Amino acid sequence: MEDVQQASEILQKKYNVGVYKSSNNVFAPLGNEEGLFILLGLNRNWAGSIKKVKVFPLIVDIYNNIERNDNFLSYPYTIRETLFR
Repeated sequence: MEDVQQASEILQKKYNVGVYKSSNNVFAPLGNEEGLFILLGLNRNWAGSIKKVKVFPLIVDIYNNIERNDNFLSYPYTIRETLFR
């Protein structure tokens, strides 16, 4: 993410998820042991490696009580909310 804090605030408010343990301006885990959004700043390495963080297309499915698709900010990320089955 260009702005981890902004993305974190949007996800927390829109999807009612909290910070898992702790976060900062380059790393923010949101959710719980059953599912996490891992937000990383683009100017860092992936945890435990020398590989730079990159943006790749991603689809996240959330089973919820509504149906909605959301393209997240200007990234190739789609968040799909689907009714419980």
